Amino acid sequence: MNISSESNITTGFILALLIMLAIGAVSYRSTLQARDDSAWVEHSQTVLTSLETLVSSVTDIETGVRGYVITGNPTYLDQRQEALARVTAKYAELRELTADNTGQQHRLDTLKPVLDARLALSTKVIEAVQSHDPAAAAAMIASGEGKQLHDHIRRIIETMSQAENDLLRQRAHRAAQASQYTQKVIVLGTLFGLILIALSLWELQREASRRRKAEQVLSDANAELAEATARAQHADHTKSAFLATMSHELRTPLNSIIGFGGILRQEMAGTINPEQAKQLDMMLNSARHLLSLINDVLDISKIEAGQMTVRRAPFDLHDTLDEVIAGLTPLAEKKGLRLSTRLAPELGSGSYKLVSDRRRVQQILINLLSNAIKFTERGAVILEAETAPDARTLCFRVRDSGIGIKPEEIAILFQPFRQLDNGLSRRHEGTGLGLAICQRLAEMLGGRIEVDSLWGQGSTFSFFLPLGTAEQS
Repeated sequence: MNISSESNITTGFILALLIMLAIGAVSYRSTLQARDDSAWVEHSQTVLTSLETLVSSVTDIETGVRGYVITGNPTYLDQRQEALARVTAKYAELRELTADNTGQQHRLDTLKPVLDARLALSTKVIEAVQSHDPAAAAAMIASGEGKQLHDHIRRIIETMSQAENDLLRQRAHRAAQASQYTQKVIVLGTLFGLILIALSLWELQREASRRRKAEQVLSDANAELAEATARAQHADHTKSAFLATMSHELRTPLNSIIGFGGILRQEMAGTINPEQAKQLDMMLNSARHLLSLINDVLDISKIEAGQMTVRRAPFDLHDTLDEVIAGLTPLAEKKGLRLSTRLAPELGSGSYKLVSDRRRVQQILINLLSNAIKFTERGAVILEAETAPDARTLCFRVRDSGIGIKPEEIAILFQPFRQLDNGLSRRHEGTGLGLAICQRLAEMLGGRIEVDSLWGQGSTFSFFLPLGTAEQS
């Protein structure tokens, strides 16, 4: 390679490098200019938006005043107050945005007293309405002063908007010129970006396809699970509805057995010998126990089928508690237990009327007391009654000195067909439905049942019942 060729290549590289440096410098300068122009364009747009908001807020103030004058609805005053706050905020914002623009600052100076006059007039109209002087309010509105002020405000703001639009066009033009200088750089960058976007979209499509397949599998699984759940719920509801409607068919034969067995046991149909009497007693006890089990199953089925109803009516609390205690005293005495009641002083000693379903209240109390007697070997079972601190709830507490309940077993205590797995409960027959029925009946009455127990020391079951309308005499 000769010196001339080498010199030409070197010169060419130097020129190419200089051109590249020049292009880079021009592009960098143009980028800075474009960024600056873009900021000013955005600034002008912000000013225009604030001006539009100011106009609409002034209109909202007038709308609120007119709405209040016409309807008297104070909601329009809230609308006016919100618009007034926006006017104040936007005026302050415009002051700050146009701090470098002497012409706009002068226009804002002109706008301020007109705004104040318009707001003062609207305040006078409202005060006239609130002073029960609608004629004065109507006169102020009919005078046209408000419209003149509003038109004046609009003209000033339109002038400001026109001036800002002129600035916006100038700045947009400069931004367009700066953009032309960097066009080649932008084109190259755009092409490179499009390539990256295309690659990213391709990868996104692959990921979306994989996700759609996974979601479809999950959706199919959820649909199968929902269908299985619906079938199970339908089957359970059908079972409950069937049992609930079978009340008469199941109870009638047992009642007949108990009735005719009682006739035979009382020797109304003829004399029986001691062995026959013993066998009849066993039969009657078994029939009554079976009827009790059937009643529990039918009650829980009626509740689950939505066929159980409550009938609220006034009844005497003291008479109800006396009947409950009288019916369970023989059972307690048979086990050598002391069964008693403790009533709070506010319940009195005379008549205390309570509005609820007496039969269901008795059923809950009898069940709770029967359980306490059943699982208590020695000591006492006490029924307490008092009003709760809120004075709207009556609280019954059944306390016993029985074996108690383990903490881990309390969670399953009110579940249907569940019996606690302790030695004492295994010696007693039952369906495991009593407490579940009590809890659901309590909820139907608007109350609840809670339990507090110490293993080996005894339990306390609390039945909270809304008082409804109660009278003491």
